[in-house]
Amino acid sequence: MDSIRLNKYLADSGLCSRRAADDLIQAGKVSINNKVAKLGNRVYDGDRVEANGSLITSITKKVYYALNKPKGYICSANDEAGRQTCLMLVPNTPRVFTIGRLDVFSEGLIILTNDGDFAQAIIHPKNKISKKYEIVVSGNPKVSKQLPEKFTTGFSIDGDFMKADNVAKIGESKNQKTFVVEIHQGFNRQLRKMVAAMGLRVESLTRVSVGLLQIGDLASGKCREISPKEVI
Repeated sequence: MDSIRLNKYLADSGLCSRRAADDLIQAGKVSINNKVAKLGNRVYDGDRVEANGSLITSITKKVYYALNKPKGYICSANDEAGRQTCLMLVPNTPRVFTIGRLDVFSEGLIILTNDGDFAQAIIHPKNKISKKYEIVVSGNPKVSKQLPEKFTTGFSIDGDFMKADNVAKIGESKNQKTFVVEIHQGFNRQLRKMVAAMGLRVESLTRVSVGLLQIGDLASGKCREISPKEVI
């Protein structure tokens, strides 16, 4: 009888990525045939899988969207505070999830899919998929002038060594400077933490590319279907 690992089954359903599926399983929120599932469980033909109390069925059609996320939207399926989510801006069938996240105050390119293997390829550190951000910072001009060197040299924050691959200044006005920063690390709120550690302030943060895929002229709040080959 054919079988599939539970985390892959959940990812293939469009519920979430494999990593997020593991978190759900560990939290005891997934069951197979009415029994709480464990990491490493497999799903066989005819099994009934539930997550968060909802029946989960695997799918065959894979979809991929590029979205220009506006400020004020979060990268979650739902939010207890009632905030708007990225999923409101893409077709609601089949169900998809975001690959990685942009915080509520950031904007720009986010990829959504129901393909767990593709998501894993994007976020796995070994593949070193780079992302570029346009970031406007303000604060002490002498300190902000040092940002490219500081970022590319790297430094530790809360025990994590964070660094950028490349930094280029592309604009300046009054006490603000605009940089394009390329990173392949994926620490939570990494750029905001690095800017804050230098005593500077983020005025705006926009992701402009993921791998080969660029945001281009995609309007804020709009999405388009893409092919995986456009990214990696």
